[in-house]
Amino acid sequence: MYGETLAIEDYVDEEEDDQQTNGFAQSGVKTWAQLIPLNSSLQRTDLVEPNEKYVFGKGEESDVVLPAASFSQSHLALISKKHFIIHKEPCSAKVEDFDVILQDISSNGTLVNGKKVGKDKFRVLQPNDEISLAMNSIKVFMYVSVKSVSSSLHSDVTDKYLVSKLLGKGACGEVFLVFLEADYSKQYAMKVVDKKSFTSSVIAPSAANSGVLRNSANDVMSEVNILKRLQHVSSGSKSKA
Repeated sequence: MYGETLAIEDYVDEEEDDQQTNGFAQSGVKTWAQLIPLNSSLQRTDLVEPNEKYVFGKGEESDVVLPAASFSQSHLALISKKHFIIHKEPCSAKVEDFDVILQDISSNGTLVNGKKVGKDKFRVLQPNDEISLAMNSIKVFMYVSVKSVSSSLHSDVTDKYLVSKLLGKGACGEVFLVFLEADYSKQYAMKVVDKKSFTSSVIAPSAANSGVLRNSANDVMSEVNILKRLQHVSSGSKSKA
């Protein structure tokens, strides 16, 4: 399902630099949702403030126009001029606490993960939900939440990979689903290793040893080297910036 283990670079630890953010924040554009294309003729779409609602369809009046050239004539006939809406809905007074909601406004239906939403009905999108038009085979986008670890990662990572949902947690870090920015069809699992979890300590003397100092940097690199050797559907690796 996922690609091979990601290569490891030696990232500089920038814990003291609280201003390290992803590319969108650096450019002053605040993104609240991302849609990656499931149709090779479509482009990645970022939903940004101050707009809190986007209309998708084949009509020129839509905020995001789905180009006719991206679909066969038979499929294009099933797509409405205004097919669906994605909007941002606050959940509390906190700015970062919101849901991303899809509303079907089409004649032939909008599907999320193969299930029809229903005319004028709503669906709260979850990370990696797939959006299709009229039938499941007319896939257009996968929803990616921006409420992820991306903002805490080094730009060397976020410039190359789109970080998606959390796949799992372990003693040494967390594993995220990521997409290659140059080719969204390529998925990987990326492990974020928190170097703070590797602390220097003295192993007490015993019959087997005379007492040694464990080095946290060595522990980190040992974890990295193990992960680099893996070729597993749920393994990937990056050290945390």
